[in-house]
Amino acid sequence: RLKKKLTEKVEGIGNKVEKLIDCEKHGLDSELYITEGDSAMGSIIDARDDDFQATYPLRGKMLNTLKADVTRVFKNQEIVDLVKIIGTGIYGGKKDNFNIDNLRYGKIIIATDADPDGYQIAILVLTFIYKFLRPLLYEGHVYIAQTPLYELKFKDDSVVYFNSEDEKNRNIGKYKDKKFVMNRL
Repeated sequence: RLKKKLTEKVEGIGNKVEKLIDCEKHGLDSELYITEGDSAMGSIIDARDDDFQATYPLRGKMLNTLKADVTRVFKNQEIVDLVKIIGTGIYGGKKDNFNIDNLRYGKIIIATDADPDGYQIAILVLTFIYKFLRPLLYEGHVYIAQTPLYELKFKDDSVVYFNSEDEKNRNIGKYKDKKFVMNRL
């Protein structure tokens, strides 16, 4: 029953995954953004090309699949949904049903905030992929988006981003003579 649950296709109303905002085309040229919650997903929805970019929000910190037993892992709906969304089945163990040819998205992009919680969530997603979808790492299908931490908006509508506190501290002086609004993202 578990194998059937993990290998179901997402296409069709009966197997639609809640909160997945899918794209029109699937395959090596499509992208799946795994986001840190609904608000991050909203930003990606606004900026995405719905022809080839899909997004799925996590509900906070994901289960640590390195420590949890397999039964507990696959009772977790979020993990089951990710396996169904990605489409390959699971890798490893006696009942390996992984098939790279069923990969629905050529790029799986982890998009979390540039803060300690975001880093931890990214590591938990990578741990899950390493343990149960490992060939995706070896074949270069998994990416981490580097999201900015600060945004400077100027009167002329130009924008500058800083990826870290250190980068902000080193470079903010360059803009001391200009009027701007700084936002932490």
